[in-house]
Amino acid sequence: LVAALRALRGPHGVANDEVRRLFPLLQEWVRQPDGPMRRARVRAGLVALLMAVVESLTMPAARRRDRGINRVLALIGPAILAGSWNITAISEHFARHPAYMPAQLAGFLVALLALQGKLERLPFDIPHAKTEIVGGQFTEYTGRLLAFFNMAVSMEMVVGAALLNAVFLGGGLGLTGTGAFALFMLKTLGVVLLLVVLRVLMARIRIEQMINFCWQILAPLAMAQIVFDIFLRIKLG
Repeated sequence: LVAALRALRGPHGVANDEVRRLFPLLQEWVRQPDGPMRRARVRAGLVALLMAVVESLTMPAARRRDRGINRVLALIGPAILAGSWNITAISEHFARHPAYMPAQLAGFLVALLALQGKLERLPFDIPHAKTEIVGGQFTEYTGRLLAFFNMAVSMEMVVGAALLNAVFLGGGLGLTGTGAFALFMLKTLGVVLLLVVLRVLMARIRIEQMINFCWQILAPLAMAQIVFDIFLRIKLG
């Protein structure tokens, strides 16, 4: 693992705070007594560490900051209304108060576009432009290996859509059993459909256009949603 990390990070070190936080945590887990929990933590830590290293090498720092900040800002509003960062608590809050969901439209749109940028899909697929060979592993692999990467991106899209469903759309709306599962999957597929439509309708934008869009439109919109949610929390309780 250490040899692989040295080979990946190069002479200037890994320019990613997530990697710096994960590595000492993984070392602490390795020193713990052997057991099922320790082995599970080490495996999960290895996967997370290597994914963070690869991301730090294949994505410009400016794009990571813009994408991450807007995604976090979009998620703050529902957390304020629910009074908790727990996803289940947020989902249950909107299930009890469905009238609050239309008020989260701005935050939902910001989170949707941030997820599209996280997935590097149109219009934010700058690393895949023919004139910019910065796509990392995508420039080296073809055939089945490239299919595995594309499948991983598709899986990440479904997981991200499920997160948006749980945070902004109430998840299963308080139902139980098969009905709750069917409703949750239906709304998740609806979010996936929005991502697909966005990819079909939009054209690729340049990196400076993406940065300006994030800071001049998405970030103020997310901040306005936060202020509005604070007002709702104070006035309506």
